[in-house]
Amino acid sequence: MQFFAQMWQQQQLQQQQQQHPVQQPQQGQQYVDVAEINRIKKQCSDHIADHYREYLVGRGIKFDTLKSITDKANRKVKNLLRDEVRKHQRFNGLTDSQVFTMIRSKFYYMVDKANGKAVTTPTSACRSRVNAKSE
Repeated sequence: MQFFAQMWQQQQLQQQQQQHPVQQPQQGQQYVDVAEINRIKKQCSDHIADHYREYLVGRGIKFDTLKSITDKANRKVKNLLRDEVRKHQRFNGLTDSQVFTMIRSKFYYMVDKANGKAVTTPTSACRSRVNAKSE
């Protein structure tokens, strides 16, 4: 009985593949996509910083650098920034995980800056936090 069930599943899978063939991306096309994603990430990161400075801080909504990013107030700010990014179709190529990573990087940059640590970029702030955890 189990054998027939496996055969039936295999036939269904073959029919699906025939109806919706999987297209393999070309090597050159894949390289362009990576460059495009990197450009979108840069634009998104700049947009997050601008929106935070100009809109949220202007309305008294700020990250609390004395608390964790998982604190209730900081989660609210993080979700507001994510919602702002999702309003713009040009950022649809980014996953929520990528957007949250950018927001987290900005948060740890502000924390390090508030604590007087020498930080050059938000990315290096995130890197230094990860390195401190692993030690």
